[in-house]
Amino acid sequence: MYEIVSLADIKSWLGITGSSQDDLFNQFRQAVTLIVENYIGKKVVTRQFTEYYDGTGMSKLLLRNYPVYVVYDTTTLPEEPTNITVHDDIDREFDDTTLIDASDLIVYPDIGQIGLYDDEASFYKAVQNVKVEYWAGYTRFNVISGQNNYLDVKEGSGSEINIAIDEAKTRGTVWPGYSAEDLASAIQSALNDDSNTALTYTVTYSHVTQKFTVAATGTFSLLFSTGTNSSKSMATLLGFSGDDKTGSSSYTSDDVVIGVPDDLILACQQIVDQMWQQAASGKGLLLQLSKSLPNGMGAMRNIVDELPPIARNILDFYRREYL
Repeated sequence: MYEIVSLADIKSWLGITGSSQDDLFNQFRQAVTLIVENYIGKKVVTRQFTEYYDGTGMSKLLLRNYPVYVVYDTTTLPEEPTNITVHDDIDREFDDTTLIDASDLIVYPDIGQIGLYDDEASFYKAVQNVKVEYWAGYTRFNVISGQNNYLDVKEGSGSEINIAIDEAKTRGTVWPGYSAEDLASAIQSALNDDSNTALTYTVTYSHVTQKFTVAATGTFSLLFSTGTNSSKSMATLLGFSGDDKTGSSSYTSDDVVIGVPDDLILACQQIVDQMWQQAASGKGLLLQLSKSLPNGMGAMRNIVDELPPIARNILDFYRREYL
C-alpha cells in the first residue's frame, strides 16, 4: 500500500515480460518505498496526516511531511485552504472552540510550513498542543484543459454526453494538480451535476490496487476511443487502455496509476536494478532490509549508503535540507 513504483514500471525497466517472479518484484516495490522514504525523511504518495506538535510561542510551524497538498476556496480573498485544519489547545481537547479559522492560516506548500496571518498571533508554548490535519505528498494527477480533461459517456442506448473536468484549483507549489482522491471526487461531481446524466455515479481510487473505479446505478459506456473528445480523453491519466468501455455499470483502470514524478520513479528503478543484480548472491539490499527492520534505523542507514549514485542524486533533491 502506498508503494512509489508500479509492478509494470519495475518489469519494464528490467526487461521482464513473464509473471513468474511477480511476488519477488512486489517485495522489491515495498522495500524500495521504505528505503526511499527513509532516505528523504517523508512519505511520497499523497495521503492525509493527523499530527501533533509542541507549540513554540512563534507564528510558524514546520510540518513533518511536504509538499503540502492544499485545495483553496477561490471565492475568498485571500484564498482560504479548505483541506487543512489546525487546532491550538493547551488542554488537548481539540474541539470547535480551539479550531483556527482558515482565514487566519497561511500555507507554504513546498517547504511544508504553516503560519498565522496576524504578526502578533502565535501558537501557545506548550506540549503537544497543536493538532494539524493535512494532506501531503508528491502524487499529482495533472488535468490540462484541451489535452486530457474529457470523459465522453453514454448511458444505455442514449446519446453521447461530454463531461469536462476543470483543472485543479491548487496554487503556490511546483507540484500542481489533483490528489487521487480529489480527482476521483471531481469526476464524480462532474458526472452527477451534469444535467444530461440520469444515473448516479461513484468514482473512487484505491491505494491498495492503485486504480480508479467509475461506477453507476445502471449500464453506461466510457467512449475513450470513439467519443467526440477521444483526442482529449482522460483515459491514460486514469489508467485505462484507451479502448471504449461498454456493457457494464462499473469500470476499473486497466493499469496501475500512481502519479509520482518521473525522476522519483527512475530513482526507484535504479535501486530495484541493484536489488535484482544482487539477488542471486543473497547479499542484496532486500536481504539486508529484512534483517534491519527489528534493529532500528542504524541498520537502515547502512543500506542507504549503498544506493546507486544516480538514485542518490535524485533523492537528495527531495530532502528538506536541500530546500
